[in-house]
This record gives sequence, structure tokens and C-alpha cells, in this order.
Amino acid sequence: MHSFINKDNDKLFNIAFKQYFVFLISCWETYFRDTFVYVNTMDSCSIEKLIAQMHVRENLLDLPNITLPELLSKSFNFQNLEDLEAAYNSFWGNNFLNNMCENKTDFCVLNGKIAESFSIKSLFPEWESIISKAFNIKHKVVHDANYRPNIDISFIQKAEAILLFIPQLTTYFIAKRFNLKCIEL
Repeated sequence: MHSFINKDNDKLFNIAFKQYFVFLISCWETYFRDTFVYVNTMDSCSIEKLIAQMHVRENLLDLPNITLPELLSKSFNFQNLEDLEAAYNSFWGNNFLNNMCENKTDFCVLNGKIAESFSIKSLFPEWESIISKAFNIKHKVVHDANYRPNIDISFIQKAEAILLFIPQLTTYFIAKRFNLKCIEL
């Protein structure tokens, strides 16, 4: 995306800017929906909490050719922060996004350097407002044909980093929770 955009062509750049947020949030939705299915396939306690919380009728649980986690994933819109929280709180407790952004990793590699006790909040203290603004831009782009956002390259860079880091750290914390080992290819 970065190399494709011709910043000298304002019209193309404005279209690409708006569509980039749609793309980022769509990737976010796919990741969190698929991860929801995976986590709830691995963790039966989490799925039981969700069923109780959602008051699912028992006859819905016996549908052929669809797993219970797949069925339950249809109850959430993963492009909506409140739904994302509701979907993951049964597994993580309250404040899923706070946990992902404030909990520290043992270590990670950033730009070829090892970082200990890394957290998103340590890099982006304003992570909540950045995510909220990115989701707001995406919503307006999709639902308001007359929306003309102000282009702020610094904001785009921060939003992109956060929207990529959160899924990466979610994967890290899930692997840690289930004590999964990396597989060498």
C-alpha cells in the first residue's frame, strides 16, 4: 500500500486513504472472528460462559455442519469494538482490549531489536483514541459517501501499527495461555 500510493495525485491518494481504513478494519474483523472460533474450540469453559450469557436455545446447538464456536461467532460484529469486547470477555475477563494493550510481553523483536516488557501502551499511550478514530473513519467511509477526512500521515502510521500489533499480541497471549509452542517449518 505504501509504495502503491502516488502522493502527487490527490484524488487517488484520498481514495486510497479512505479505503485503507476499510481494509485494515476488515482484516481486523477476519482475524478476531477466526481467533474467536479457534479459542472457543480450544476452551470449553469459555464457550459455556458465552452460551449462558447469550441465553442460547438448546435446539440451536444441534445444527448439522456447523460447530458451536462458528455458530456463536455469528452473534458478534467484529468490526464493532463493543461486540469485540463482548466476544472476548468470556475468555479474558473484562476489558479485553485493555488487557491486550497494557499487558507486557516477556520479550519481542521490533525492527530487529529485542524489546523486553513490551506493551502497546508503552509505545502508544493514546491507543484507545487512535483505535476509536480509525473505526470511526472506516464507518464514515462505508456509510457516508460525502465524507472527506483530513489526511494525517502520522495518524495513519499509528493506526496501522496499533491495528497490527493488537492481533499479534493477542496471538502471543493466546499461545502463552494455552502453552502452545512455536513449530519450526
